[in-house]
Amino acid sequence: MGERYYNQQNYTEAATWYRKAAEQGNAKGQRDLGYMYDQGYGVHQDYSEAAKWYRKAAEQGNADGQNDLGYLYVQGHGVPQDYTEAVKWFQKAANQGNANGCCNLGWMYFNGYGVTQNYTEAVKWFQKAANQGNAVAQNSLGMMYFQGLGITQNSVEAINWYQKSAEQGNVDGQCNLAYMYFEGYGVTKDLSMAKYWYQKAANQGSQDAINVLKYLESKGY
Repeated sequence: MGERYYNQQNYTEAATWYRKAAEQGNAKGQRDLGYMYDQGYGVHQDYSEAAKWYRKAAEQGNADGQNDLGYLYVQGHGVPQDYTEAVKWFQKAANQGNANGCCNLGWMYFNGYGVTQNYTEAVKWFQKAANQGNAVAQNSLGMMYFQGLGITQNSVEAINWYQKSAEQGNVDGQCNLAYMYFEGYGVTKDLSMAKYWYQKAANQGSQDAINVLKYLESKGY
């Protein structure tokens, strides 16, 4: 989305062109303009405006807009918090194969927000997103395998998905992979590898990782 403008940090110019496209009814332009308002890039942050443009895009079938509108309903930003509405829009995005929509729908099923809690459904949607390379979903799927929620417990598969997530820089994936090495779950216990991944997470500001590294240092590791 607007990579040339984003790389130049020229958000104001980007917002101007997205607005031109949005006002002509272009769904992608509408979604992108909504994102600018959502993040406060090139315009004053305004969740109500973000919701307005996301909705226009979503109603035209733009999957990113559907997912983004769903997320605003989860947060209650620019719209009343409404998990049922969130699920509706995540489902529309997920049905189009949108990875973020699949992942978010999985979390709604995992938590029982707007739907009956269903770990099997959560796994189904996490898997769809993870297979597309979504790092959050990969970590979530790893967690489901590790805990045996909605799927047969399998620490080796958990490692597999944590690894994929961690290698993309996902902090939770890095911490979870480090924990597997630390405890020797699904892999030979290896404190050097545990430290490696905890350090990666710590470098991104993870307080949990920082605390574990301090503990290991205090024990002479």
